[in-house]
Amino acid sequence: MAKKYAPKLPGLHVAQQNVADSEARWKILCAGRRFGKTRLGVQLCIETALAGGRAWWVAPTFAIARVGWRALESAALSFPKEIEPKISIANMEVQFPNGGFIACKSADNPQRLRGEGLDFIVIDEAAFVKPEVWQEVLRPTLTERKGGALFISTPLGIGNWFYDLWQQAEDKDDWERFHFSTIDNPSIDPEEVESAKNEVGSIVFAQEYMAEFIEAGQGLFKQEWFSYFDEMPDGNYVGGGANLNPRDMRHFGSIDVAVTTEDRSDYTVIVSCAEANGKIYIEDVFRRKIESPDIIPEAKRIASQNNWNYICIENQGLSKPFIAEAGRSGLKVREMRAEKDKITKSLPLSARMESGDILFRKDAPWLAELERELLTFPVGKNDDMVDALGMAASTLQQRRTWEAF
Repeated sequence: MAKKYAPKLPGLHVAQQNVADSEARWKILCAGRRFGKTRLGVQLCIETALAGGRAWWVAPTFAIARVGWRALESAALSFPKEIEPKISIANMEVQFPNGGFIACKSADNPQRLRGEGLDFIVIDEAAFVKPEVWQEVLRPTLTERKGGALFISTPLGIGNWFYDLWQQAEDKDDWERFHFSTIDNPSIDPEEVESAKNEVGSIVFAQEYMAEFIEAGQGLFKQEWFSYFDEMPDGNYVGGGANLNPRDMRHFGSIDVAVTTEDRSDYTVIVSCAEANGKIYIEDVFRRKIESPDIIPEAKRIASQNNWNYICIENQGLSKPFIAEAGRSGLKVREMRAEKDKITKSLPLSARMESGDILFRKDAPWLAELERELLTFPVGKNDDMVDALGMAASTLQQRRTWEAF
């Protein structure tokens, strides 16, 4: 491995410096949002390159790799002329005059990561990287030059490679693991974090801020979090401390599509919602196996019946044709960001249910099945209603503080 650059670049806080100073070849950093994982990883890559070494920043997707690249590019632009690097925006690479370089890569096509000999790798959002990417592709690139690696991530439950790596590192030579929360970053206002705790729910806060490994299925949704509303004879909705006229509420829909009607396939779920005062009232749930050509016409019928302002559809591969069709049919579509996994997708819903911001129509014919699906998620047989409800919750959750973190 290339000789480590001795002088430290400025700006690391104490917890970051503890990781940087570790002599372990393999370092695992499990930390909350805004701890400064990216800032630390960029510095270690730069130190490697300034010593003439070769470093990679590897992320699970191109979009996440771009986040690391922006931080690296900003740091590279601050160097004085005598060591000013060449920056290739197109290739996301920085080349220093001494031959050292840093490149940002995506792990979505692992075969493109073969062939290089490296001194150092940062694996960003390691919980979302497939284990074979490390074991079969990245680890061999460090063999010839006896390089090292830093694995950085916020946790993603306990059923993944990052958690397994975290557990194994406790008893392995030349490995060291570090655990920090958001508030270990001294630039973060503790009062802001405490405020977020009251808004995002205990599960989101534990995982995203405290960097705790949450066991899947252990309390993602609790029975005591269910809130309900009644539709009165005059048509008003009573529940959550309010008596509301539906005509004064904003109505919208959320759809989780299934592309086949085979016995083992998922259900298509269309959820009708009304929103007022920061609360979402679940008015109706359509759950059925229907043919693909019938999905948007059915959604349009329900939209007309419930006076929707818009419909939420996840912007991912199988759903994209439905987004286009819905737009052509006259529906106003709000495209929702496709999350990496079902647990992450469900967190906004969990937070809003815990805070009492999701209310279900009492005595609805679909309510018992919906409660069963939520209470058994993610190990239950079906999760289509959870996905559709999660998108509905995310339409408002996107404005919550935790997204900014």
